[in-house]
Amino acid sequence: MLVCAGMATAGLLAVGAGAAHATGSKSAQGLVITGTGITSNSASSRDGRLEAGAPAVLRAALRTALTTHRASVVTSLTTATSDVTALPDGTFRQTTSAVPVRVRRGSTWVSLNTTLARTAHGIAPVAASDPVTFSAGGTGPLITLGSGAHTATITLPDSLPAPVLSGTTATYRQVAPGIDVVVSATTTGYTETLVVHSAAAASSSALTALMHPSISSSGTTWSSTADGAGAVTGIPNSSFALGAGEVWDSTTDLHLGPIPSATDPSTGHITALTAAPMTVTNARRTLQVAAQRASLAATGVHYPLFVQPDTSGSQPITLSVFSAVDRSQWSTGTNLPVGYCTPVYAGCGRGFNAASFFQLGATLPGTGGTTPHVDSASVSVREVWNGTSAPTGFDLDATQSIHNGMNWPGPAITSELGTTKSAAGSNGRNFATITFSNTKLASLYQTLFNHKSSTATFGLTAPLYGNSWKRFDRGTTDPLGPSSEVVFSYPPANPSNLTIVNSCRANSTNYVNSPNATLRAQASDGLPANGASTKADIKIVFYVKNSAGKEVTAYTAPATTSNTPVTWTTPALADGSYTFVAEAVSVPTSGPTLYSGQVSTSFIVQTTAPAVPTVTSQSPAMIKGSYQATIGNVITLHAPGALAIGYSVGGTPPSATINPSDECNYSGSGGLSGFVPVDANGNATITVTAPPGGTPGAIYEFTNLTVQAYGVNGLASPSITWTYTSGNTVPLLYVIRVSG
Repeated sequence: MLVCAGMATAGLLAVGAGAAHATGSKSAQGLVITGTGITSNSASSRDGRLEAGAPAVLRAALRTALTTHRASVVTSLTTATSDVTALPDGTFRQTTSAVPVRVRRGSTWVSLNTTLARTAHGIAPVAASDPVTFSAGGTGPLITLGSGAHTATITLPDSLPAPVLSGTTATYRQVAPGIDVVVSATTTGYTETLVVHSAAAASSSALTALMHPSISSSGTTWSSTADGAGAVTGIPNSSFALGAGEVWDSTTDLHLGPIPSATDPSTGHITALTAAPMTVTNARRTLQVAAQRASLAATGVHYPLFVQPDTSGSQPITLSVFSAVDRSQWSTGTNLPVGYCTPVYAGCGRGFNAASFFQLGATLPGTGGTTPHVDSASVSVREVWNGTSAPTGFDLDATQSIHNGMNWPGPAITSELGTTKSAAGSNGRNFATITFSNTKLASLYQTLFNHKSSTATFGLTAPLYGNSWKRFDRGTTDPLGPSSEVVFSYPPANPSNLTIVNSCRANSTNYVNSPNATLRAQASDGLPANGASTKADIKIVFYVKNSAGKEVTAYTAPATTSNTPVTWTTPALADGSYTFVAEAVSVPTSGPTLYSGQVSTSFIVQTTAPAVPTVTSQSPAMIKGSYQATIGNVITLHAPGALAIGYSVGGTPPSATINPSDECNYSGSGGLSGFVPVDANGNATITVTAPPGGTPGAIYEFTNLTVQAYGVNGLASPSITWTYTSGNTVPLLYVIRVSG
């Protein structure tokens, strides 16, 4: 009895040498049968569908969120501007801001808070991204950057009064006649502004002196750039720049913006300053900020006048461009202007259009190259000014990258992401955060993640430039600048261990000899390896396709737990070639259903057994009454379509059960019984030898030959026995004398 993967067929077993049962091996005289099916992991990803489970860095937080039903922050991925949170529904949420929104304190993160407070060392923000301390009054430095052994200081020539604190600003009143000094903590560092209250103060030598601050360093280095600006390095995890900046007056047009202040030029007339290279005086460096003193005191200047060197830490990447004027703002300013500045308003001159652009980080940290599926995405901006009380429109666009020196119209728009109307910020009141969320944004972030992009560039433009003027918070005075939120998830891993349970394998092909193929696969939901999910949250979809690629049957298994084998037996299939395709499908608590890639393996259904072999020749031909003294006589058999022929010479053919193994192959020839392969023409040859242990010189007569054909599918033909008798009329099948 021959058993092929659980199905019994009549058969022959090699005797003498014995049959081989070792997996993956072939015996000299034996039959090796495929056991519990064929496995395959060949993958062919479906377009638009992603694969692989969540990276290890995210799995612990995911496990916590699923078991506690509460959001869990992935602390190792938190930065000053970005964080990732695992949600109870199995998804993740990444929020990214253009400016810092949190600051590290020891091993924890706290919300950024630029409100100024008095400390033992002076005046400092409660929780700032960069270490900065302001003077509490007296002759010491106005500004100290850094702390401990790594500091840089900026000192004014006069003693300072005790400051008046208001939120994020400290005001030193009447540092010189008609001149105040205002410092402010920002999300990206600080600003320093000289507030000049009169033309007399603007033309005074005191203002000139205040515009030449002395700078010093301890454990840090000040350097001068070609344009005269200065930079300080050596403060751990921080960088600061000190440049020429700009001056603006108090020209006010409430159609265009709020009243100018020490922290916001708004509608004031702005003039760029220049900076001379640093000079060394009395072992201290001095940054010389130059201005046309006559222009500061000219007719038509509205006081107070604000003189602000360009002082900052790490700035958000922004760009504002203006038509009809050869000017742009690169990573400076408080607001992002958008729309049409009409000449009806005095501050607009002949009129011009404005558009603004900003960058947000688009990198998913720590994902090890695995690309997630973006479920949803949104971008938010805070509107702080609208030129009228009526809602006016603006657009959010995806654009090409931005760079310093780019003028109107700015970068090319690559995709229009949405348009809306709002009256937020009318007359400087009722600020509001406007959020864009749609499939276009989700598609954009999917593309960014697929290409491992580090940043996304967005534009704020006006759909009709003739009827709106808006300003949006850049985020430098508070952590309310542009931001994004992306919800993503990881589809199930590709199914594995694809198995055709009831198959034999021959010539690298899987054969099923029943109309019903039994298929098996398993899949992982990507949860932690050290604690797999116990809830039913994944399904496997089985597809069977014919040789033309057409689906002939399919089955979606019930939801099961991760890494659980799932088995399905197909309906009856006609003989022919097929492909078994498996795909894993998530069963989400909420959000979209996600799919793995598809993996496949092929098989052939062949339900017929080969025909009974025929004897076509015998060499050399036997002569009546003679015998052969040498070994090696050959019988040729014919069995078209068979893989092998089993034979037995003399006696009754034995019966046996073949243990399942890896290959439906047959091998071995010679001796009294065995298996011989069939060639492409359907022929096989048997070489008969003397029985083992035969007596030297003895003559053996063999009168029976039993043969049976075996197919690639493990099925066998009926066996047939030819009987030859000795005597003068019918030759013996073989007469062999044992050499000796």
